[in-house]
Amino acid sequence: MLDAKAAGVAAAALALALRAPFLLVIGVAVAVTAGVRALGM
Repeated sequence: MLDAKAAGVAAAALALALRAPFLLVIGVAVAVTAGVRALGM
């Protein structure tokens, strides 16, 4: 089972690896964390 926070951190790491702006990295992490929590994973 995937923790919502771990999914958010992984998404942020991927965004950083793609050299996204910092605010976009935060936005991606928040969106992924919320999405995983909404799906109940």
